[in-house]
Amino acid sequence: VWGVAELEAKLEDPGYRGAISVAGDMSYESFEAHDARDFATITNMYWPLTAFGVKASYPSFDVARMLSPPMLARYEDVTTKGCWYYAYAAAAEIGHQAAVRPGWNTAPELARYNRDSRSADKPIRGPLMVLAGDDDASVNFANIEAGVARACRRHLPIEFVHRPGLDHDPLMEKTIGLQLHWARARLQGKPWRSNCGSIDTSRAARRQR
Repeated sequence: VWGVAELEAKLEDPGYRGAISVAGDMSYESFEAHDARDFATITNMYWPLTAFGVKASYPSFDVARMLSPPMLARYEDVTTKGCWYYAYAAAAEIGHQAAVRPGWNTAPELARYNRDSRSADKPIRGPLMVLAGDDDASVNFANIEAGVARACRRHLPIEFVHRPGLDHDPLMEKTIGLQLHWARARLQGKPWRSNCGSIDTSRAARRQR
């Protein structure tokens, strides 16, 4: 979603009215750092998909340099026979153990991939509503909050909506009404205002650290 908003800043598509990012981490590097420390199924499952993305972008990348032996053994199945649920089942199968090996973050291709994927520090065409729940087990809320703070410091057209106590999937479910209302208002050309002025950017930076 952020990537589309960034492209629209260049394309200036006359039909574009804004976008909604639900539980999206703007720094893939932060997303990876969080998941590398958390050996839960819900976070381990993203590693073969991440390795596949890096490999697709930079063919010289060696996935064996990133993935631990148990996850590497399941890499081909996860990336050719299924998607989210297949990856979840594979991660559940290896249990509570590391999905990445020591030094997983030293590959130059990964550094370039993360740089390419970073958002909240490039111009966007807005408005952009960012939704986040602080009980999200998949994406670290502090990272989203810090990304929003970064975007606000750059005066990007952001509206941040924090939903306390919501995990990743419930956030989508519990905010569908809000999202539809917001989308209708943008399509109807109704006035919109950023709430960046009410966000404590210093607190967000402290929480991420």
